[in-house]
Amino acid sequence: MPKTKMNKTQEANMIRAAQRTPLVLMDEIAVQKNLAGMINNNVYVSAAQMKVADDMNSVSAQVVKAPLIVFKQNAKSVTFAEWDLREVQFVAPATINAFIVFFHRINRQDAQRFVQMVVGRAREVGMTLGGYDYEEINDDQCLDKNSIEKRILYHRDTNGVDFVLAVVAGTPFHHILK
Repeated sequence: MPKTKMNKTQEANMIRAAQRTPLVLMDEIAVQKNLAGMINNNVYVSAAQMKVADDMNSVSAQVVKAPLIVFKQNAKSVTFAEWDLREVQFVAPATINAFIVFFHRINRQDAQRFVQMVVGRAREVGMTLGGYDYEEINDDQCLDKNSIEKRILYHRDTNGVDFVLAVVAGTPFHHILK
């Protein structure tokens, strides 16, 4: 059974069954080496001009600290030398209380379809999303930084919006938003 299909108990049992103490492992390696005929007077070993050592090599080892992972302004260090970080939450999913979707020169249905995909993906990764609404920005509206900022502040102050998503068609409005 692949490890990805195992539950925690099955994985722990597999690891326990595969564990060997260093001395037992050394003995098993020596047995396997002899069974394979890996000895110096073996004709194939001699023909390959190889020499098989009688003793295992030894190396010095040290226990190193777990890695410090730095992401933007956050850092996470795992204690107890836990190197498998799959179960460690590094960045908590964001919470968005309310958001507004501005769209410009985009069909409303296309904007809604795109936002539904974004919202679906955000929820899949654990984000908490409150309500949201759409506002179309028309060409006849004043498209400058101050007017856009006023619209954003209006939605923040009246509806508690803490996130703005803009869906635009490569228009000058895009440059104002940047």
